Formats: sequence, C-alpha cells, structure tokens
Amino acid sequence: MKKVAIITGASSGMGKEFVLTLDNYLNVDEIWAVARSKAALEDLKKMVNTEVRAIPMDLTDQECFFKMQELLEEEKPDVRLLINASGFGIFDSTNDMKMADAEGMVDLNCKAIVKMTKLALPYMYEGARIMNIASMAAFQPTPYMNVYSASRHLC
Repeated sequence: MKKVAIITGASSGMGKEFVLTLDNYLNVDEIWAVARSKAALEDLKKMVNTEVRAIPMDLTDQECFFKMQELLEEEKPDVRLLINASGFGIFDSTNDMKMADAEGMVDLNCKAIVKMTKLALPYMYEGARIMNIASMAAFQPTPYMNVYSASRHLC
C-alpha cells in the first residue's frame, strides 16, 4: 500500500513550504500536491526528491471532491498526513465585498477543510496526522478582515 501525504494549497505560500520541508522529513512514497495551478504544481515537482503527484483542483468547486473521492477509492493509499493549507482572503469592508468573494472564502477556508478531511479519514490509519492551517487573524479583531477572520476561526 502506497504511503502518501496530501497537501492542499501546495502551489504557493505555506502549502508549498510544507511540501518543500516535508520532502526531507517525511517517509512517504508520494506527496499529493493539490492546488488550482497545474503549472505551479509541475514546477514544484522539480524542487523535491519525493515523488509529487500534481492534482490541479479548485477546492471551491464541488466537482473536485468527487474526483478526489474517485482517486482515493482507486488508489486506496495509506494517507500518513493531510495538511489543509489552502485558503484565501479578501480584505475589504463587508458592505463593499462581492457576495461571491465572501462565499468563496467560506467555501475554501472552512468547507474544503471538512470535505478533504472526511474524504481522507477512511484511508488514515494509526499514527496518521491531520494539520489544519488557520490564521492569527482568527483570534483578534482586525478591520476589513471580518469574513476572512471568521472563516479561518471556524477551521
């Protein structure tokens, strides 16, 4: 059974840094790097020694979770680590923010974490770990960040 780590938000920011760092510290056969940018994921493959499977997906799109479920059912991996590092923020007053942007933050920063965890859990065994990345903004009042802060607090 193939041992894998699944890392969302892997094309940039903390997700990418986790891929680069874990390459030296985690004993897995493959890292499943999930993010929207296929090109950035392909570039990431060149930066690490561990085999990286680029999984380009927009985690605000419900269809991607069906694809992830199919992949997990087909591969039946031993998921040793799930890092939910995807997220984004729009910094504007709630009144001026587009509804789609507010909903997108909640979909990615909250719902995607729950869905990815729910999908991975059946493939996680004793000793496996889950890491959900939040934000310090979730714990302090910050002007023009209320939707982002709330969405990160919920994870």
